Amino acid sequence: QLVFFYGWMKCARAALISGKFTPGQALAMAGPAESGKSLIQALITPALGGRAARPYQYMSGQTPFNAHLFGAEHQIIEDESPLTDHKARRALGAMVKSLTVSEEQSCHRKGATPVMLRPFWRLSITLNDEPENLMVLPPLDESLEDKIIILKVEKRPMPFPSSTPDDRANFWNTLMSELPGFLAHIEQFVIPPNLISQRFGITHYQHPELLSKLDELAPESKLLSIIDNF
Repeated sequence: QLVFFYGWMKCARAALISGKFTPGQALAMAGPAESGKSLIQALITPALGGRAARPYQYMSGQTPFNAHLFGAEHQIIEDESPLTDHKARRALGAMVKSLTVSEEQSCHRKGATPVMLRPFWRLSITLNDEPENLMVLPPLDESLEDKIIILKVEKRPMPFPSSTPDDRANFWNTLMSELPGFLAHIEQFVIPPNLISQRFGITHYQHPELLSKLDELAPESKLLSIIDNF
């Protein structure tokens, strides 16, 4: 899976540095609690300009206002109060399509007329891999499949102590000191020819185990199961 993460980061960095609009998939990472998912998101933020916003309420249709999103390059969905009904998931899917491929976005501030702007955005999503958490992800139909990368995160021991505030501060400062070297590695990374996407730079990927879980949770799969057991 690492090639897809490196490729996503490389394409995002290249688009940011060039200042030229390039579509970029949403990056979703699912795994157990305390596996470093949020830590990866926290590191993506300084790699993409240092500013982050939380678009979930707007993207799931809970509010029409989104002006706060335009001050941040990194759009983060993490530990939200998720809506798992089909309508909210469909709304999220429609917004993922728009955010990943549309150059112009409608900026709607409360009490003001919406205006069209051209932000640089990259969306990352982290969630636990239990069924109720995975149901936050939108249904992966043909129109969305190529616009999202879904990676499975494994829990591993952290390389530094992180049980106290001082430990966590030291861990973070160490990571930040290594970030320039990591970004240099990302920029030199070569995407394998068979994984190049003419539209996104890196082709999409969804981990088979997570895809299988999503398929099992789909309403049509549940209905089929009920019919089969009738």
